[in-house]
Amino acid sequence: MKHLIISLICLSFCCFSHAQDTEIVVRNGKQYYQYVVQPKETIYGLSKRFHITQEELLAMNPFLSEGLKIGHVLTIPVRGEENTASQTSTASPAPTKLATTAEETQETEEDNLYQSNNEQIYTVEKRREKLIEIAHRFNIDIDTIRQLNPNIPNNLRKGSVIILPSKEVKALEEKVEKMQEEIQTSRDSIRHLLDRIQHLMAQENNNQKDEVSTALLLPFMIGDTTGISTDRYVEFYEGLLMAADTLKKTGLSIHIEAYDIGNTLYRTQYCLNNNDLRRHDFIIAAANADQLPYLSEWCKKNEVRLVLPFSSRIAETESNPYIYQVNAPQSMVNETILSLDTAKFANKNIILLRTPNELNDEKGQLFKAIRRQLIDHRIAFHELIEYEGDEYFKDSIAAHLSNQKPNLIIPCACSLAEANRLISTVGAIINFLPSAYKAEMWGYPEWIALNKSNLPVLHNLNTTIYGNYFANYNLPNVRQFQINYSLNFGKDLMNTFPCYAMMGYDVMVQFCEMASRRDIDIKALQHEFHFKQTQQESGWYNRSVYLIHYYRNQAVTSDIIQ
Repeated sequence: MKHLIISLICLSFCCFSHAQDTEIVVRNGKQYYQYVVQPKETIYGLSKRFHITQEELLAMNPFLSEGLKIGHVLTIPVRGEENTASQTSTASPAPTKLATTAEETQETEEDNLYQSNNEQIYTVEKRREKLIEIAHRFNIDIDTIRQLNPNIPNNLRKGSVIILPSKEVKALEEKVEKMQEEIQTSRDSIRHLLDRIQHLMAQENNNQKDEVSTALLLPFMIGDTTGISTDRYVEFYEGLLMAADTLKKTGLSIHIEAYDIGNTLYRTQYCLNNNDLRRHDFIIAAANADQLPYLSEWCKKNEVRLVLPFSSRIAETESNPYIYQVNAPQSMVNETILSLDTAKFANKNIILLRTPNELNDEKGQLFKAIRRQLIDHRIAFHELIEYEGDEYFKDSIAAHLSNQKPNLIIPCACSLAEANRLISTVGAIINFLPSAYKAEMWGYPEWIALNKSNLPVLHNLNTTIYGNYFANYNLPNVRQFQINYSLNFGKDLMNTFPCYAMMGYDVMVQFCEMASRRDIDIKALQHEFHFKQTQQESGWYNRSVYLIHYYRNQAVTSDIIQ
Protein backbone atom coordinates (compact mmCIF):
# COMPACT_ATOMS: atom_id res chain seq x y z
CA MET A 1 0.00 0.00 0.00
CA LYS A 2 2.85 2.34 0.82
CA HIS A 3 4.53 1.59 -2.50
CA LEU A 4 1.30 2.26 -4.35
CA ILE A 5 0.95 5.68 -2.72
CA ILE A 6 4.56 6.53 -3.59
CA SER A 7 3.96 5.51 -7.22
CA LEU A 8 0.86 7.68 -7.46
CA ILE A 9 2.75 10.61 -5.99
CA CYS A 10 5.57 10.14 -8.52
CA LEU A 11 3.10 9.90 -11.41
CA SER A 12 1.35 13.06 -10.24
CA PHE A 13 4.72 14.80 -9.94
CA CYS A 14 5.67 13.74 -13.47
CA CYS A 15 2.41 15.00 -14.86
CA PHE A 16 2.80 18.24 -12.95
CA SER A 17 6.38 18.56 -14.08
CA HIS A 18 5.41 17.85 -17.65
CA ALA A 19 2.78 20.55 -17.45
CA GLN A 20 5.15 23.06 -15.85
CA ASP A 21 8.04 22.49 -18.29
CA THR A 22 6.03 22.23 -21.51
CA GLU A 23 4.27 24.85 -23.61
CA ILE A 24 2.33 24.16 -26.83
CA VAL A 25 2.85 26.54 -29.78
CA VAL A 26 1.40 26.51 -33.34
CA ARG A 27 3.62 26.94 -36.38
CA ASN A 28 2.43 26.64 -40.01
CA GLY A 29 -0.78 25.01 -38.81
CA LYS A 30 1.02 22.34 -36.71
CA GLN A 31 1.30 22.04 -32.91
CA TYR A 32 4.70 21.77 -31.18
CA TYR A 33 5.83 21.35 -27.56
CA GLN A 34 8.36 23.89 -26.29
CA TYR A 35 9.97 21.69 -23.63
CA VAL A 36 12.71 22.72 -21.13
CA VAL A 37 15.22 19.88 -20.50
CA GLN A 38 15.35 18.72 -16.86
CA PRO A 39 18.22 17.05 -14.96
CA LYS A 40 19.03 13.41 -15.76
CA GLU A 41 16.96 13.39 -18.96
CA THR A 42 18.22 11.68 -22.08
CA ILE A 43 17.38 11.85 -25.76
CA TYR A 44 16.15 8.28 -25.63
CA GLY A 45 13.90 8.99 -22.66
CA LEU A 46 12.46 12.12 -24.21
CA SER A 47 11.74 10.32 -27.49
CA LYS A 48 9.80 7.65 -25.58
CA ARG A 49 8.08 10.22 -23.44
CA PHE A 50 6.85 12.27 -26.42
CA HIS A 51 6.25 9.28 -28.72
CA ILE A 52 8.71 10.30 -31.46
CA THR A 53 11.85 8.72 -32.81
CA GLN A 54 15.30 9.94 -31.75
CA GLU A 55 15.99 10.91 -35.37
CA GLU A 56 12.93 13.14 -35.43
CA LEU A 57 13.91 14.73 -32.14
CA LEU A 58 17.40 15.45 -33.51
CA ALA A 59 15.95 16.75 -36.78
CA MET A 60 13.77 19.24 -34.92
CA ASN A 61 16.63 20.29 -32.64
CA PRO A 62 19.94 20.10 -34.58
CA PHE A 63 21.94 21.47 -31.62
CA LEU A 64 21.38 18.14 -29.81
CA SER A 65 24.14 16.68 -32.01
CA GLU A 66 26.51 18.33 -29.48
CA GLY A 67 24.72 16.69 -26.54
CA LEU A 68 21.64 17.22 -24.36
CA LYS A 69 22.02 19.89 -21.70
CA ILE A 70 19.81 21.04 -18.83
CA GLY A 71 17.79 24.10 -19.78
CA HIS A 72 17.76 23.34 -23.53
CA VAL A 73 14.41 24.37 -25.05
CA LEU A 74 13.31 21.59 -27.35
CA THR A 75 10.79 21.81 -30.18
CA ILE A 76 8.80 18.57 -30.28
CA PRO A 77 5.84 17.82 -32.59
CA VAL A 78 2.54 17.05 -30.89
CA ARG A 79 1.28 13.65 -32.01
CA GLY A 80 -2.41 13.24 -32.85
CA GLU A 81 -2.68 10.42 -30.32
CA GLU A 82 -1.91 12.76 -27.43
CA ASN A 83 -4.98 14.88 -28.18
CA THR A 84 -7.24 11.99 -27.11
CA ALA A 85 -6.77 10.73 -23.55
CA SER A 86 -8.44 7.43 -24.33
CA GLN A 87 -5.80 6.46 -26.89
CA THR A 88 -2.73 4.54 -25.90
CA SER A 89 0.53 6.27 -26.79
CA THR A 90 2.75 4.47 -29.27
CA ALA A 91 6.11 5.38 -30.54
CA SER A 92 6.33 6.70 -34.08
CA PRO A 93 7.75 4.24 -36.55
CA ALA A 94 11.40 4.47 -37.24
CA PRO A 95 12.30 6.45 -40.35
CA THR A 96 12.73 4.46 -43.52
CA LYS A 97 15.64 5.10 -45.82
CA LEU A 98 14.59 6.26 -49.29
CA ALA A 99 15.10 3.61 -51.97
CA THR A 100 17.65 4.33 -54.65
CA THR A 101 17.35 3.23 -58.27
CA ALA A 102 19.30 0.35 -59.73
CA GLU A 103 21.07 2.71 -62.10
CA GLU A 104 22.78 4.62 -59.28
CA THR A 105 26.41 3.55 -59.12
CA GLN A 106 27.85 6.01 -56.68
CA GLU A 107 26.84 7.61 -53.40
CA THR A 108 25.08 11.01 -53.58
CA GLU A 109 23.63 13.38 -51.05
CA GLU A 110 20.30 11.51 -51.36
CA ASP A 111 21.89 8.64 -49.43
CA ASN A 112 21.62 10.86 -46.37
CA LEU A 113 17.87 11.44 -46.83
CA TYR A 114 15.21 9.58 -44.86
CA GLN A 115 11.47 9.79 -45.38
CA SER A 116 9.28 10.27 -42.32
CA ASN A 117 5.58 11.04 -42.69
CA ASN A 118 5.42 14.02 -45.12
CA GLU A 119 8.99 15.15 -44.44
CA GLN A 120 12.54 14.19 -45.35
CA ILE A 121 15.29 13.95 -42.73
CA TYR A 122 18.78 14.87 -43.86
CA THR A 123 21.96 14.01 -41.89
CA VAL A 124 25.07 16.16 -42.39
CA GLU A 125 28.08 13.94 -43.11
CA LYS A 126 30.62 16.62 -43.97
CA ARG A 127 32.74 18.19 -41.25
CA ARG A 128 30.85 21.42 -41.64
CA GLU A 129 28.03 22.41 -43.96
CA LYS A 130 26.22 25.69 -44.43
CA LEU A 131 22.44 25.83 -44.39
CA ILE A 132 22.39 27.86 -47.60
CA GLU A 133 24.42 25.14 -49.35
CA ILE A 134 21.82 22.54 -48.42
CA ALA A 135 19.03 24.83 -49.65
CA HIS A 136 20.75 25.27 -53.02
CA ARG A 137 21.58 21.59 -53.36
CA PHE A 138 18.00 20.47 -52.85
CA ASN A 139 16.49 23.53 -54.57
CA ILE A 140 14.53 24.48 -51.45
CA ASP A 141 13.88 27.96 -50.19
CA ILE A 142 15.95 28.59 -47.02
CA ASP A 143 12.91 30.14 -45.28
CA THR A 144 11.03 26.87 -45.78
CA ILE A 145 13.87 24.98 -44.06
CA ARG A 146 13.81 27.42 -41.12
CA GLN A 147 10.04 26.98 -40.77
CA LEU A 148 10.51 23.22 -40.48
CA ASN A 149 13.56 23.59 -38.19
CA PRO A 150 13.07 26.43 -35.69
CA ASN A 151 16.27 27.89 -34.18
CA ILE A 152 18.47 26.09 -36.73
CA PRO A 153 21.96 27.66 -37.02
CA ASN A 154 23.48 28.81 -40.31
CA ASN A 155 26.46 26.43 -39.95
CA LEU A 156 25.87 22.75 -39.26
CA ARG A 157 28.36 20.20 -37.92
CA LYS A 158 28.72 16.63 -39.03
CA GLY A 159 25.91 14.47 -37.67
CA SER A 160 23.40 17.31 -37.54
CA VAL A 161 19.91 16.23 -38.58
CA ILE A 162 17.43 18.61 -40.27
CA ILE A 163 13.95 18.25 -41.73
CA LEU A 164 13.34 18.99 -45.39
CA PRO A 165 9.97 19.05 -47.19
CA SER A 166 9.08 15.73 -48.81
CA LYS A 167 9.39 15.30 -52.54
CA GLU A 168 5.62 15.26 -52.87
CA VAL A 169 5.23 18.50 -50.94
CA LYS A 170 8.11 20.06 -52.83
CA ALA A 171 6.59 18.98 -56.17
CA LEU A 172 3.25 20.47 -55.12
CA GLU A 173 4.93 23.71 -54.05
CA GLU A 174 6.78 23.86 -57.36
CA LYS A 175 3.53 23.24 -59.22
CA VAL A 176 1.80 26.01 -57.27
CA GLU A 177 4.76 28.31 -57.86
CA LYS A 178 4.69 27.51 -61.58
CA MET A 179 0.97 28.23 -61.73
CA GLN A 180 1.53 31.51 -59.94
CA GLU A 181 4.26 32.38 -62.44
CA GLU A 182 1.96 31.49 -65.34
CA ILE A 183 -0.82 33.60 -63.84
CA GLN A 184 1.58 36.48 -63.40
CA THR A 185 2.84 36.00 -66.97
CA SER A 186 -0.74 36.06 -68.23
CA ARG A 187 -1.42 39.20 -66.23
CA ASP A 188 1.72 40.77 -67.62
CA SER A 189 0.69 39.78 -71.16
CA ILE A 190 -2.80 41.22 -70.70
CA ARG A 191 -1.34 44.36 -69.17
CA HIS A 192 1.11 44.62 -72.06
CA LEU A 193 -1.70 44.12 -74.59
CA LEU A 194 -3.84 46.78 -72.94
CA ASP A 195 -0.88 49.14 -72.87
CA ARG A 196 -0.28 48.40 -76.56
CA ILE A 197 -3.92 49.07 -77.44
CA GLN A 198 -3.84 52.33 -75.51
CA HIS A 199 -0.60 53.24 -77.23
CA LEU A 200 -2.05 52.49 -80.68
CA MET A 201 -5.21 54.44 -79.87
CA ALA A 202 -3.15 57.37 -78.67
CA GLN A 203 -0.94 57.05 -81.73
CA GLU A 204 -4.01 56.92 -83.96
CA ASN A 205 -5.37 60.03 -82.28
CA ASN A 206 -2.01 61.72 -82.71
CA ASN A 207 -1.91 60.64 -86.37
CA GLN A 208 -5.30 62.17 -87.10
CA LYS A 209 -5.08 65.18 -89.34
CA ASP A 210 -7.09 68.35 -89.01
CA GLU A 211 -6.46 69.36 -92.63
CA VAL A 212 -6.70 67.37 -95.86
CA SER A 213 -5.37 68.58 -99.17
CA THR A 214 -6.28 67.27 -102.62
CA ALA A 215 -5.60 68.16 -106.24
CA LEU A 216 -8.23 67.71 -108.94
CA LEU A 217 -6.92 67.01 -112.45
CA LEU A 218 -9.82 67.11 -114.92
CA PRO A 219 -10.28 67.95 -118.60
CA PHE A 220 -12.28 71.13 -118.06
CA MET A 221 -11.17 72.12 -121.58
CA ILE A 222 -11.03 75.83 -120.75
CA GLY A 223 -10.62 77.83 -123.95
CA ASP A 224 -11.18 74.75 -126.09
CA THR A 225 -13.11 75.25 -129.33
CA THR A 226 -13.63 71.61 -130.27
CA GLY A 227 -17.08 71.54 -128.68
CA ILE A 228 -16.25 68.57 -126.44
CA SER A 229 -18.74 68.46 -123.57
CA THR A 230 -17.22 68.72 -120.12
CA ASP A 231 -20.45 69.19 -118.20
CA ARG A 232 -20.08 65.91 -116.30
CA TYR A 233 -16.62 66.94 -114.98
CA VAL A 234 -17.99 70.31 -113.89
CA GLU A 235 -20.83 68.58 -112.04
CA PHE A 236 -18.35 66.15 -110.45
CA TYR A 237 -16.33 69.13 -109.20
CA GLU A 238 -19.47 70.79 -107.83
CA GLY A 239 -20.41 67.62 -105.91
CA LEU A 240 -16.87 67.50 -104.55
CA LEU A 241 -17.23 71.09 -103.28
CA MET A 242 -20.49 70.18 -101.53
CA ALA A 243 -18.67 67.31 -99.80
CA ALA A 244 -15.92 69.69 -98.67
CA ASP A 245 -18.56 71.99 -97.16
CA THR A 246 -20.13 69.04 -95.28
CA LEU A 247 -16.72 67.84 -94.03
CA LYS A 248 -15.87 71.27 -92.65
CA LYS A 249 -18.86 70.93 -90.32
CA THR A 250 -17.11 67.94 -88.74
CA GLY A 251 -14.11 70.13 -87.86
CA LEU A 252 -11.97 69.03 -90.81
CA SER A 253 -10.24 71.71 -92.87
CA ILE A 254 -10.29 70.96 -96.63
CA HIS A 255 -7.87 72.38 -99.20
CA ILE A 256 -8.69 71.81 -102.91
CA GLU A 257 -6.72 72.79 -106.00
CA ALA A 258 -8.31 72.20 -109.41
CA TYR A 259 -6.23 71.93 -112.63
CA ASP A 260 -7.33 71.70 -116.26
CA ILE A 261 -5.21 68.98 -117.90
CA GLY A 262 -7.16 69.01 -121.17
CA ASN A 263 -6.87 65.86 -123.24
CA THR A 264 -3.19 65.90 -124.18
CA LEU A 265 -0.10 64.38 -122.59
CA TYR A 266 1.72 67.73 -122.77
CA ARG A 267 -0.90 69.43 -120.57
CA THR A 268 -0.57 66.63 -117.99
CA GLN A 269 3.23 66.80 -117.97
CA TYR A 270 3.18 70.58 -117.67
CA CYS A 271 0.75 70.44 -114.76
CA LEU A 272 2.79 67.85 -112.81
CA ASN A 273 6.18 69.44 -113.48
CA ASN A 274 5.23 73.03 -112.74
CA ASN A 275 3.19 72.58 -109.58
CA ASP A 276 4.19 71.04 -106.28
CA LEU A 277 1.49 68.37 -106.22
CA ARG A 278 3.51 66.08 -103.94
CA ARG A 279 2.22 67.95 -100.89
CA HIS A 280 -1.34 66.73 -101.46
CA ASP A 281 -2.80 63.74 -99.61
CA PHE A 282 -4.31 62.40 -102.82
CA ILE A 283 -5.03 63.36 -106.42
CA ILE A 284 -8.36 62.81 -108.19
CA ALA A 285 -8.02 62.60 -111.95
CA ALA A 286 -9.74 61.83 -115.23
CA ALA A 287 -7.02 60.90 -117.71
CA ASN A 288 -7.21 59.34 -121.16
CA ALA A 289 -5.07 56.50 -122.54
CA ASP A 290 -2.26 58.94 -123.53
CA GLN A 291 -2.13 60.73 -120.18
CA LEU A 292 -2.64 57.90 -117.74
CA PRO A 293 0.72 56.03 -117.99
CA TYR A 294 2.69 59.21 -117.23
CA LEU A 295 0.32 60.24 -114.40
CA SER A 296 0.45 56.75 -112.90
CA GLU A 297 4.25 56.62 -112.94
CA TRP A 298 4.52 60.09 -111.40
CA CYS A 299 2.23 59.16 -108.48
CA LYS A 300 4.10 55.91 -107.91
CA LYS A 301 7.47 57.68 -107.89
CA ASN A 302 6.27 60.43 -105.54
CA GLU A 303 4.13 58.09 -103.39
CA VAL A 304 0.92 60.07 -103.85
CA ARG A 305 -2.44 58.31 -103.92
CA LEU A 306 -4.19 58.56 -107.29
CA VAL A 307 -7.99 58.19 -107.35
CA LEU A 308 -9.54 57.27 -110.72
CA PRO A 309 -13.38 57.38 -110.62
CA PHE A 310 -14.26 57.61 -114.32
CA SER A 311 -13.25 54.30 -115.85
CA SER A 312 -13.32 50.57 -115.11
CA ARG A 313 -10.68 49.70 -117.73
CA ILE A 314 -7.37 50.88 -116.27
CA ALA A 315 -4.42 48.61 -117.01
CA GLU A 316 -2.06 50.57 -114.73
CA THR A 317 -4.01 49.62 -111.59
CA GLU A 318 -2.68 46.07 -111.70
CA SER A 319 0.94 47.18 -111.05
CA ASN A 320 0.66 50.46 -109.11
CA PRO A 321 -0.19 50.24 -105.37
CA TYR A 322 -0.90 54.00 -105.30
CA ILE A 323 -3.89 53.77 -107.64
CA TYR A 324 -7.45 53.51 -106.31
CA GLN A 325 -9.93 52.42 -108.98
CA VAL A 326 -13.46 53.39 -107.97
CA ASN A 327 -15.25 51.21 -110.56
CA ALA A 328 -14.02 47.61 -110.55
CA PRO A 329 -13.55 45.92 -113.95
CA GLN A 330 -16.44 43.78 -115.20
CA SER A 331 -14.42 40.57 -114.65
CA MET A 332 -14.24 41.27 -110.89
CA VAL A 333 -17.94 42.14 -110.78
CA ASN A 334 -18.64 38.79 -112.49
CA GLU A 335 -16.61 36.98 -109.82
CA THR A 336 -18.66 38.67 -107.09
CA ILE A 337 -22.00 37.78 -108.72
CA LEU A 338 -20.96 34.17 -109.31
CA SER A 339 -19.86 33.85 -105.67
CA LEU A 340 -23.45 34.32 -104.49
CA ASP A 341 -25.05 31.30 -102.90
CA THR A 342 -26.83 29.09 -105.47
CA ALA A 343 -29.81 29.15 -103.08
CA LYS A 344 -31.06 32.00 -105.29
CA PHE A 345 -31.97 29.29 -107.84
CA ALA A 346 -33.64 26.95 -105.33
CA ASN A 347 -37.19 25.74 -106.08
CA LYS A 348 -37.60 28.00 -109.12
CA ASN A 349 -38.53 27.44 -112.72
CA ILE A 350 -35.45 28.90 -114.44
CA ILE A 351 -35.70 30.18 -118.02
CA LEU A 352 -32.66 31.46 -119.94
CA LEU A 353 -33.55 33.77 -122.84
CA ARG A 354 -31.17 34.17 -125.78
CA THR A 355 -31.63 36.47 -128.79
CA PRO A 356 -29.99 36.82 -132.21
CA ASN A 357 -28.22 40.00 -131.04
CA GLU A 358 -26.66 38.44 -127.94
CA LEU A 359 -23.47 40.21 -126.81
CA ASN A 360 -20.23 38.31 -126.33
CA ASP A 361 -18.49 40.90 -124.13
CA GLU A 362 -17.73 40.53 -120.39
CA LYS A 363 -21.43 40.85 -119.52
CA GLY A 364 -22.10 38.10 -122.06
CA GLN A 365 -19.45 36.00 -120.35
CA LEU A 366 -21.35 36.39 -117.06
CA PHE A 367 -24.51 35.00 -118.70
CA LYS A 368 -22.56 32.00 -119.98
CA ALA A 369 -20.91 31.51 -116.58
CA ILE A 370 -24.32 31.43 -114.87
CA ARG A 371 -25.46 28.82 -117.43
CA ARG A 372 -22.36 26.74 -116.66
CA GLN A 373 -22.98 27.13 -112.91
CA LEU A 374 -26.49 25.71 -113.31
CA ILE A 375 -25.14 22.72 -115.21
CA ASP A 376 -22.32 22.09 -112.71
CA HIS A 377 -24.76 22.13 -109.78
CA ARG A 378 -27.28 20.00 -111.71
CA ILE A 379 -29.96 22.67 -111.46
CA ALA A 380 -32.66 22.20 -114.09
CA PHE A 381 -33.41 25.07 -116.48
CA HIS A 382 -35.08 25.84 -119.84
CA GLU A 383 -33.02 27.55 -122.53
CA LEU A 384 -35.10 29.41 -125.12
CA ILE A 385 -33.40 30.80 -128.21
CA GLU A 386 -35.01 33.43 -130.44
CA TYR A 387 -34.15 33.23 -134.13
CA GLU A 388 -34.39 35.91 -136.84
CA GLY A 389 -38.05 36.51 -137.63
CA ASP A 390 -39.20 34.10 -134.91
CA GLU A 391 -42.95 34.73 -134.57
CA TYR A 392 -43.43 32.06 -131.90
CA PHE A 393 -40.79 33.13 -129.39
CA LYS A 394 -43.41 34.88 -127.25
CA ASP A 395 -45.60 31.77 -127.23
CA SER A 396 -42.60 29.61 -126.38
CA ILE A 397 -41.84 31.73 -123.31
CA ALA A 398 -45.47 31.52 -122.13
CA ALA A 399 -45.50 27.74 -122.64
CA HIS A 400 -42.50 27.25 -120.34
CA LEU A 401 -43.80 29.39 -117.48
CA SER A 402 -44.97 27.56 -114.37
CA ASN A 403 -47.90 28.28 -112.07
CA GLN A 404 -46.57 25.85 -109.44
CA LYS A 405 -43.40 27.72 -108.44
CA PRO A 406 -41.77 31.13 -109.09
CA ASN A 407 -40.35 31.68 -112.56
CA LEU A 408 -36.81 33.10 -112.65
CA ILE A 409 -36.09 34.65 -116.05
CA ILE A 410 -32.48 35.43 -116.94
CA PRO A 411 -32.01 37.19 -120.31
CA CYS A 412 -28.71 37.19 -122.15
CA ALA A 413 -26.62 40.37 -122.31
CA CYS A 414 -27.77 42.55 -125.18
CA SER A 415 -27.99 46.18 -126.26
CA LEU A 416 -30.18 48.61 -124.33
CA ALA A 417 -32.69 48.74 -127.23
CA GLU A 418 -32.83 44.96 -127.37
CA ALA A 419 -33.26 44.82 -123.58
CA ASN A 420 -36.20 47.25 -123.84
CA ARG A 421 -37.91 44.96 -126.35
CA LEU A 422 -37.22 41.78 -124.34
CA ILE A 423 -38.44 43.29 -121.04
CA SER A 424 -41.62 44.57 -122.69
CA THR A 425 -42.27 41.14 -124.23
CA VAL A 426 -41.90 39.27 -120.94
CA GLY A 427 -43.92 41.93 -119.09
CA ALA A 428 -46.80 41.59 -121.55
CA ILE A 429 -46.82 37.78 -121.16
CA ILE A 430 -46.94 37.96 -117.36
CA ASN A 431 -49.78 40.52 -117.45
CA PHE A 432 -51.77 38.21 -119.70
CA LEU A 433 -51.41 35.18 -117.41
CA PRO A 434 -53.46 34.52 -114.22
CA SER A 435 -52.17 35.80 -110.86
CA ALA A 436 -50.95 32.29 -109.96
CA TYR A 437 -47.93 32.89 -112.21
CA LYS A 438 -45.12 34.55 -110.27
CA ALA A 439 -42.06 35.94 -112.01
CA GLU A 440 -38.61 37.27 -111.15
CA MET A 441 -36.02 38.65 -113.55
CA TRP A 442 -32.27 39.22 -113.41
CA GLY A 443 -30.83 42.19 -115.31
CA TYR A 444 -27.70 44.19 -116.12
CA PRO A 445 -26.23 47.55 -114.96
CA GLU A 446 -27.35 49.54 -118.00
CA TRP A 447 -30.96 48.68 -117.22
CA ILE A 448 -30.86 51.45 -114.60
CA ALA A 449 -30.90 53.87 -117.54
CA LEU A 450 -33.95 52.26 -119.20
CA ASN A 451 -36.80 54.46 -120.34
CA LYS A 452 -39.09 55.43 -117.45
CA SER A 453 -41.94 53.68 -119.28
CA ASN A 454 -40.18 50.40 -118.51
CA LEU A 455 -39.97 51.04 -114.76
CA PRO A 456 -43.45 49.61 -114.07
CA VAL A 457 -42.42 46.45 -115.96
CA LEU A 458 -39.25 46.11 -113.84
CA HIS A 459 -41.38 46.38 -110.71
CA ASN A 460 -43.99 43.96 -112.04
CA LEU A 461 -41.27 41.37 -112.79
CA ASN A 462 -39.59 41.74 -109.37
CA THR A 463 -36.36 42.57 -111.17
CA THR A 464 -32.89 42.42 -109.61
CA ILE A 465 -30.12 44.42 -111.31
CA TYR A 466 -26.44 44.44 -110.33
CA GLY A 467 -24.09 47.42 -110.71
CA ASN A 468 -21.11 49.37 -109.37
CA TYR A 469 -23.27 52.24 -108.19
CA PHE A 470 -26.87 53.10 -107.32
CA ALA A 471 -28.66 56.17 -106.00
CA ASN A 472 -32.03 55.53 -104.37
CA TYR A 473 -33.92 58.78 -104.86
CA ASN A 474 -36.48 57.68 -102.28
CA LEU A 475 -33.94 58.05 -99.46
CA PRO A 476 -33.99 61.32 -97.46
CA ASN A 477 -30.25 62.03 -97.78
CA VAL A 478 -30.39 61.61 -101.58
CA ARG A 479 -33.45 63.86 -101.94
CA GLN A 480 -31.82 66.49 -99.69
CA PHE A 481 -28.69 66.42 -101.82
CA GLN A 482 -30.78 67.20 -104.92
CA ILE A 483 -32.35 70.17 -103.13
CA ASN A 484 -29.00 71.49 -101.83
CA TYR A 485 -27.40 71.17 -105.26
CA SER A 486 -30.17 73.23 -106.87
CA LEU A 487 -29.90 75.88 -104.14
CA ASN A 488 -26.11 76.11 -104.41
CA PHE A 489 -25.70 76.10 -108.18
CA GLY A 490 -29.09 77.27 -109.49
CA LYS A 491 -29.67 74.19 -111.66
CA ASP A 492 -30.85 70.62 -111.45
CA LEU A 493 -28.66 67.56 -111.54
CA MET A 494 -27.91 66.13 -114.96
CA ASN A 495 -30.01 63.11 -115.96
CA THR A 496 -27.07 60.68 -116.14
CA PHE A 497 -26.18 57.30 -114.68
CA PRO A 498 -24.18 57.57 -112.57
CA CYS A 499 -24.92 61.01 -111.19
CA TYR A 500 -21.57 62.81 -111.38
CA ALA A 501 -22.26 65.26 -108.57
CA MET A 502 -23.00 62.36 -106.20
CA MET A 503 -19.89 60.59 -107.42
CA GLY A 504 -17.74 63.63 -106.58
CA TYR A 505 -19.43 63.88 -103.16
CA ASP A 506 -18.87 60.21 -102.25
CA VAL A 507 -15.27 60.12 -103.49
CA MET A 508 -14.32 63.25 -101.56
CA VAL A 509 -15.86 61.98 -98.30
CA GLN A 510 -14.23 58.55 -98.61
CA PHE A 511 -10.68 59.75 -99.27
CA CYS A 512 -10.79 62.62 -96.79
CA GLU A 513 -11.76 60.05 -94.16
CA MET A 514 -8.86 57.87 -95.29
CA ALA A 515 -6.33 60.71 -95.36
CA SER A 516 -7.38 62.23 -92.01
CA ARG A 517 -7.61 58.81 -90.30
CA ARG A 518 -10.91 59.87 -88.81
CA ASP A 519 -14.16 57.97 -88.52
CA ILE A 520 -16.48 60.26 -90.47
CA ASP A 521 -20.13 59.28 -90.15
CA ILE A 522 -21.50 60.51 -93.50
CA LYS A 523 -23.64 58.14 -95.56
CA ALA A 524 -22.73 57.46 -99.18
CA LEU A 525 -25.19 58.72 -101.80
CA GLN A 526 -24.31 56.52 -104.75
CA HIS A 527 -20.98 54.72 -104.29
CA GLU A 528 -20.03 52.35 -101.47
CA PHE A 529 -16.30 51.68 -101.11
CA HIS A 530 -14.47 48.53 -100.12
CA PHE A 531 -11.00 48.53 -101.66
CA LYS A 532 -8.93 45.37 -102.11
CA GLN A 533 -5.68 44.48 -103.82
CA THR A 534 -5.37 41.50 -106.15
CA GLN A 535 -1.74 41.07 -105.07
CA GLN A 536 0.80 42.82 -102.85
CA GLU A 537 2.06 45.30 -105.47
CA SER A 538 -1.22 45.88 -107.27
CA GLY A 539 -3.48 48.88 -107.01
CA TRP A 540 -6.73 48.98 -105.08
CA TYR A 541 -10.06 47.98 -106.62
CA ASN A 542 -13.41 48.92 -105.19
CA ARG A 543 -15.06 45.49 -104.86
CA SER A 544 -18.47 46.71 -103.67
CA VAL A 545 -21.33 45.63 -105.94
CA TYR A 546 -24.95 46.73 -105.59
CA LEU A 547 -27.89 44.35 -105.97
CA ILE A 548 -30.87 46.60 -106.75
CA HIS A 549 -34.33 45.08 -106.18
CA TYR A 550 -37.54 46.39 -107.82
CA TYR A 551 -40.72 45.11 -106.13
CA ARG A 552 -44.33 44.94 -107.29
CA ASN A 553 -45.35 47.42 -104.59
CA GLN A 554 -43.11 49.99 -106.37
CA ALA A 555 -40.49 49.84 -103.61
CA VAL A 556 -36.78 49.83 -104.47
CA THR A 557 -34.08 48.50 -102.14
CA SER A 558 -30.41 47.65 -102.53
CA ASP A 559 -27.88 45.31 -100.93
CA ILE A 560 -24.10 45.62 -100.97
CA ILE A 561 -21.97 42.55 -101.67
CA GLN A 562 -18.18 42.45 -101.72
